[in-house]
Amino acid sequence: MAAWDAIAGATPDDRLPATLLGHIWRRHRADVAAARELVAAFGEMHAFDAPDTLGRLLRTFSTSRRKTIDFEQLTVLAFAGHHLTPDARNVLVDTLAYSLLG
Repeated sequence: MAAWDAIAGATPDDRLPATLLGHIWRRHRADVAAARELVAAFGEMHAFDAPDTLGRLLRTFSTSRRKTIDFEQLTVLAFAGHHLTPDARNVLVDTLAYSLLG
């Protein structure tokens, strides 16, 4: 956590960096669980037996991952955006704007 605090410039009393990292950690754990479910679904059924179900599983997993990545990018912009080059910052902002489109 000390490295994150240095990047964020947070004081020891600032709980926001730890809170955001906690959210990211929980999102990653949820995504790992969803990936395991997806792998299990592939192992239990033939992919063409239930294409709608498989499609829903894939969409749900992809949507969850996209939200996790968006949250990570917002966290980087909020706490370390001032350390990024203008081009790097623009890439993150553009990526976030693009993800709004669906």
